[in-house]
Amino acid sequence: MVTTTVTVFKEPDFDVSSIEVNEAGTPCNHGDLCCRPNLVWSRIKVRAVCLALKEFLNIFITFPSHHGIQRIKEGFYAIAGFPNVLGCIDCTHIQIQAPPGPVERDFVDRRNNHSLNVQMICDSELLITNIEAKWPGGVHDARILRESHLAQRLAQGGFEGVLLGDRGYPCLPNLLTPYPEPRAAAEAAFNNALSATRARIEMVFGLLKSRFQCLKYLRRAPDRACDIVVACAVLHNIATIRRERLPQLLPEDRWEEPAPVQEPRDGRILRNLYRDTYFF
Repeated sequence: MVTTTVTVFKEPDFDVSSIEVNEAGTPCNHGDLCCRPNLVWSRIKVRAVCLALKEFLNIFITFPSHHGIQRIKEGFYAIAGFPNVLGCIDCTHIQIQAPPGPVERDFVDRRNNHSLNVQMICDSELLITNIEAKWPGGVHDARILRESHLAQRLAQGGFEGVLLGDRGYPCLPNLLTPYPEPRAAAEAAFNNALSATRARIEMVFGLLKSRFQCLKYLRRAPDRACDIVVACAVLHNIATIRRERLPQLLPEDRWEEPAPVQEPRDGRILRNLYRDTYFF
């Protein structure tokens, strides 16, 4: 059942409530093949597999990583010389069918599509280390982070290190973002190193949607779509840990950054400290 579900997730268009498959585990598209009398058809409940995979969420997706913190920081530092990094954070939109009722407008994103806005954090080895898959597409990235359990843990000082994000997030004592308008060589160097390092999360999004092309468009209700996204994230980490062959990357549809948010003073102070210490 799990093997068939993974095969189904790889398809760009499917009905995830149930899939008919032949005895070889190949999904049926109700074409001529269905009429062959020598095939045995069974009904696979993909929903059950999604829920089963969710049970492994805290085993396969853990922050800051399965690896030791020092290994995480060294991996990120090797990319572009940015020190003390625990993870890269960003959001990606997963298009869904329009939900009925008054909540419909909440899911309309900046491109006027209905979507989920899913936040993820990754390490330098392309493992997903945190996921928030419950927010409508109309919600700003900064709000998703602000209301997450991880934000509370970071604010309590439970980790020694920083996240890297784009300008859709505020610059915080635990989350560094680029200088909006770099005026000095050190600020440009800071931005370049941050951008090169943060590209890891964009690579994760590309890999995830290439492995599981159903994520291009989920024709399901929001709650069911969230479960599928989490299941795919768990499977992505299993494949990464097992060093499975990488799929051919599909070009990721690049979004413009969300509207910049106000930057607190303590975040700007830390950013300047990094600039003056490591990028002078």
